[in-house]
Amino acid sequence: MHVALAGTTVLIGGLVLAHVLSAAPQSGQITGGSGSGGADLGGTIVSFAISGHTQRPISPGVMVRLNLKLRNPNGFSLTASRIKVTVRAVSAPRATHSLPCTLDDFAVQQAPGSLQVELGDHKGTSLRRLDLAKDMWPRVGMLNTSADQDGCKKASLTLAYTAFGTTSH
Repeated sequence: MHVALAGTTVLIGGLVLAHVLSAAPQSGQITGGSGSGGADLGGTIVSFAISGHTQRPISPGVMVRLNLKLRNPNGFSLTASRIKVTVRAVSAPRATHSLPCTLDDFAVQQAPGSLQVELGDHKGTSLRRLDLAKDMWPRVGMLNTSADQDGCKKASLTLAYTAFGTTSH
């Protein structure tokens, strides 16, 4: 069973970002998803974008790193901080009453709260490009339980990102 990133996005209140994790292609390769975030500049919300991908598929007992990419489309620099990833929803077409697949089957390990990403005007970067230690990257995975988890095969997860932006603009 493998889970991969796909590209559905959701924006809530200028700060929450989401994309969908879904069944991996035949090769098992992970593809990317994207979203957008916001920074409060004296009552004005401006946006910046976040997308992410992993190098390995998700399966029971495996936590995979999310290489987040952040992009600032604005004409001024900003700092993204307090980046949080949550699993918002699961869609499991193979789940049944006897083979459930719920949010409780998945987990996120957050990036440290001290993580700050500087984004120059009209610039973007990624956690990999910043050469951050891999333990600074958030991770998402499927828990390995004693229950039969076949209901989670080909499941899709909606991930939400919360990020705050600050600027001296």
